[in-house]
Amino acid sequence: MKFMHLSDVRLGLHNESGRRWGEERVVEVAADLRAAVSDAAKEGTDLVLISGGLFAHRPVSTELDGANRIFASFPETAFVITAGENDLIKPSSPVISYKWADNVHYVLNGKAEKISFPAFNTAVYAQSVTSDAHDPEALIAISEGDEKNGHDTVRIALLEEPDPEKAAAFEGSGFSYVALGGQASHMELSGGKAVYPGGFEPTGMTDTGAHGYYMGEINETTGMLESVRFVPAASASYVPLKVKVGVNNTPEQVAAMIESEIRRRGITNIYRIRITGERKPEYTFEMTDIKSRYRIAEVKCEAEPQYDFEALFEEHQQDMIGYFISSLRKNHTELSDIDKTAMFYGIDALIKTSSGKEQP
Repeated sequence: MKFMHLSDVRLGLHNESGRRWGEERVVEVAADLRAAVSDAAKEGTDLVLISGGLFAHRPVSTELDGANRIFASFPETAFVITAGENDLIKPSSPVISYKWADNVHYVLNGKAEKISFPAFNTAVYAQSVTSDAHDPEALIAISEGDEKNGHDTVRIALLEEPDPEKAAAFEGSGFSYVALGGQASHMELSGGKAVYPGGFEPTGMTDTGAHGYYMGEINETTGMLESVRFVPAASASYVPLKVKVGVNNTPEQVAAMIESEIRRRGITNIYRIRITGERKPEYTFEMTDIKSRYRIAEVKCEAEPQYDFEALFEEHQQDMIGYFISSLRKNHTELSDIDKTAMFYGIDALIKTSSGKEQP
């Protein structure tokens, strides 16, 4: 029996709202989900497990329709979906009365629920996050009862349980596989028998690393997990990009350096840019042009301004800037690295204060 396991898909993702590429990301997440399920179906996958977080928020009817169209496109594959904290199942939610395709089972129960698939000798024991009690022990109890009675060789637990310590309750429980959700990064517990696939898509600037889903196989006769592997799938990642510049690099040259790196790493990714090194005091690195063409969430300039201290001293002998330079140089034939750093930052602060204009 082949299965696919994913969580935290976040359809309708709005964390980039207000940015130029915000709506593009909403479309991309849905397209990535369809592509991943399509690839799984081509491999002959029997069952797709979604352990919470299918939606980024309580879904409206149009979002439910969009998800249902994706799943209905693969009628030979069964889907079992549990709701997580972000899905917000409430009595007024459209999902309560929604009519899913015949191959889709969306779990509305916060207590243990069993869904059987006789065609591949499998039972999924699932529960959603609702106002009902969320109790992993209830899933274990039902599964153990079935095991004693010889029912369903393949038994799978499916739920969002973000606390790995609580998930440890499944250790030695007899499940063939425990499909967990609620963790941002993918991780395997119990030798791959219990798995957090992590977020299907990245959801914020600190959410770096690979995102995707798991594929696995379970022996229908013995109920033993035979293989499980992580498959990267997200079309965009948050990428920290550090660019070191020299004092003679112009803003145009720095922009070209950044653009070259973005094109090399992927133009669909979202970048946090950190500029380090040295710069002329008059140079600024706002990167307005490339911000308009690429997905740049942040540009932070940490390049130190390199001042001509002799010229500054001659110009400012009678004010605070001159006094500051003089005090550091007093009794020093040569400035140490610490003295130079102090002078860079001190002069920079004094010039900003005197000019009333912030520099990057």
